[in-house]
Amino acid sequence: MEKKSKVGGFVAEFASALPAVAAGTVAGALNVATGHGGFSEGFDNTASDVMDSAREFGEDYGPAIAGGFLHGAAETAGRRAADRRHE
Repeated sequence: MEKKSKVGGFVAEFASALPAVAAGTVAGALNVATGHGGFSEGFDNTASDVMDSAREFGEDYGPAIAGGFLHGAAETAGRRAADRRHE
């Protein structure tokens, strides 16, 4: 069984929070304006779909994204150390 990254899922979920809120607000307002359900129903349905998708993306690609950040940070630290040696 493959271990999924909780950190990657959290980061993706957090990053998608504002678009999810905006989409939920629009969907809820449209539902209220047209009489097809309440605001909270439209908001909850839209936001939960976006958040679920973001969580799945983070779980699938979180390790690769985190690895890229760590590799970049290590490379930057190594270059700075090398540059200071040559001063």
